[in-house]
Amino acid sequence: MKLGDGKKVLLILCLAACFLCLPFFVQIGGMLTGRQIFISENIQFILATLIQLIGGFLFYWQAYHALRKRQVGHKTVLMMISTVVYLYSCVLWQQNLPSFFMVSAITITVLLLGEWLLVGKQRNQIDLLPKVFADRLAHVLLGVITLSSVIAFLTWWLIKGNGWRACGIGADVWVMACPCMLGLAMPIIINIYNRTVAWLKENLEEELAIAKAEDVSKEAIRKMRQNVGFAFLYPVLGIPFAAMGLLHPWLVAFTIAMSFFSIFTNSLLLYFWLPQENNRG
Repeated sequence: MKLGDGKKVLLILCLAACFLCLPFFVQIGGMLTGRQIFISENIQFILATLIQLIGGFLFYWQAYHALRKRQVGHKTVLMMISTVVYLYSCVLWQQNLPSFFMVSAITITVLLLGEWLLVGKQRNQIDLLPKVFADRLAHVLLGVITLSSVIAFLTWWLIKGNGWRACGIGADVWVMACPCMLGLAMPIIINIYNRTVAWLKENLEEELAIAKAEDVSKEAIRKMRQNVGFAFLYPVLGIPFAAMGLLHPWLVAFTIAMSFFSIFTNSLLLYFWLPQENNRG
């Protein structure tokens, strides 16, 4: 398959996932405006399953080959998290409890959008620097999330002395802090960075282009750090609620919405930070 065809396929998958995910976004909007929009758990199960199988097929295939080569990137880890969240929600669904299908579905959708942003970009030594940094930063974030989950487990266990309930709370933190924004927090920055570097190479002398590309690279990495911070800031604020057993789907909706808003806003600030002559329409 040609690169252009691959990008079209990704766009189709992304649009399909967004369409299937639309009820979840409506539900989030309702929660944030104080209106409870009820979506049947059965419908949520069907939508999340379709997104997990159809939209996630590409990432499952990539994860399979990555595991065979023992090269586990952050996308593979995110797919593993998404799968765990989906299976965990299935258990809750069978017990007629509030599920977190919304999180697994949005995670896949965001990953597809991030992958579509990156397909077709030129990859030379300069362009790879932010990508290498992004992958390393993703692994650090996932480690911090794991530590937070363990802390929530220990907090509940020591306070209430209920080991089984503590396991559930620890899993809830994983669900809440599942960095679905991680699939978009860095690709959108890399996309802006690559567009700018390509323009520099086409319109400026080589030495001047390299000098300006280094400045852009430093600012892009700084924005990545900020975006990853936004992806994790709001879930961290909700950990005390999880430790007290007060975690609710509304809190998850709030973290997702605020992460979306913060990451998109911060990414646009990077675009407007660039020198005016470096921007293309």
